[in-house]
Amino acid sequence: MAMLVNAINKFTASKAGKFLTGIKAPCTLATITTLSCVSKDAVNCAFYTWQSCTNKRIPDDKRNFVAGLDLSNGILNVTLQLGAGLLFDKVVFPKLYDDFIGKKCFEKLPQKLVEKYKDLSLAKAEQHTKLLNKLARNGLMVIGTLVLTQILVKRVLVPSIATPMATYFKEKFDKNHPKQINAQQPQGDVVTFENRSENVTNSQENQNLPDCYKTFVK
Repeated sequence: MAMLVNAINKFTASKAGKFLTGIKAPCTLATITTLSCVSKDAVNCAFYTWQSCTNKRIPDDKRNFVAGLDLSNGILNVTLQLGAGLLFDKVVFPKLYDDFIGKKCFEKLPQKLVEKYKDLSLAKAEQHTKLLNKLARNGLMVIGTLVLTQILVKRVLVPSIATPMATYFKEKFDKNHPKQINAQQPQGDVVTFENRSENVTNSQENQNLPDCYKTFVK
């Protein structure tokens, strides 16, 4: 523990430590994390939708549905992740951490450090505790945001909604780009099967039988 306290003390005294502990960013780490994930999904949505619409290797009757699925995934990923991330940042996480985790883990920590390390002043203990509290808060904020947006929203919620939404977009694409249906039937390599039982006589059916069996067939 003493080594940890000394390491934190050296870090806070360095230029990087003073910058990180004193900076007042306009956005929290949760908001920055959410915006970085959402911006990536927005670019992917535009690229994948365009690629599906222009990919000639996808059959014509499936191309609009594939493009609609890509568009649905992109819209849902952007809107739901943005809403969930901002809600977690502004409402859920402050109540969860400040009212529960922070108070339980760090409220009495300075006094415990002073009691354990006699040469450590209360002011230094409070300074170290404040830094530990900030590092823990930022770390849990980023981890919680990623779990919520990338696992729960993107991998669980979005796939359950994207397919019905893709069907809606497919119908819209079909109206704007109607398919050209070829009415001509293929002329080659076509095999037709007919019911021969009503058109073939007994003599015709039996002509391929061996001679020893023909006497038993009338």
